[in-house]
Amino acid sequence: QNKRECTVNIIINSIKVRAMTTRSIPPTPRDGFFANQLDNFIGPGATTSELILQFGASLVIGLLCFWVKQENDALSEEPSNWKLNAIVIALGMDMIGGVVTNSTSAAKRWYHREGQGYVQHMTFISIHAMQIAAVAFLFCPREDRQWFYFLAVYGLLLVSSVVVLSVPLYLQRPVAMSLVSAAIPLSMSKVLPETPGMEWFIPLLFLKLLVSHLTVETSFQPGEVWHTDKKEDKQL
Repeated sequence: QNKRECTVNIIINSIKVRAMTTRSIPPTPRDGFFANQLDNFIGPGATTSELILQFGASLVIGLLCFWVKQENDALSEEPSNWKLNAIVIALGMDMIGGVVTNSTSAAKRWYHREGQGYVQHMTFISIHAMQIAAVAFLFCPREDRQWFYFLAVYGLLLVSSVVVLSVPLYLQRPVAMSLVSAAIPLSMSKVLPETPGMEWFIPLLFLKLLVSHLTVETSFQPGEVWHTDKKEDKQL
């Protein structure tokens, strides 16, 4: 009896592994310039709900980040600059959009598909030097500290990314969350130069890249059943 149960469990586990492997294979990006570019950016096969979350959260919370900057400028009686305002909105939408998009099942399948390894992930992380530079050189009022802000934040991001990619898979998420948690008080400390009204940037940047992008997770799809030890399974 025990041998039979053991055999059944082995078969069930094998089926689950095969299902998980199949689930991790992304669909082929669609034809057509716009659709193809969108699929290569957010991951092919994104559901309507995922698209609404990505673009809706990016717009709403991006504007919230802009409002925080405007509130700070009003208190400090800083003159409004439409060019800088546009950059704040773009940065806010990029950070929030990245947090949400990279955490969807479609993006997880796409950015962790076969052929995507250490080099590809670190390349994606590295190009965010542009966003860090924008904050450092446009929103750090102390010009003598701008380079320090850029090098410190960029260096911490790269080192943190290497750490997340180096730990065993089962530790990736808690390690990434620990590093993001450390980034929150760091962004509000006196260690880094002040960026008035942009204190949200570092935590969101680290959350986007370390947790949403780098961590490997199972890409559940609508209608799948999550098997538990309870009497009833949970439909996703």
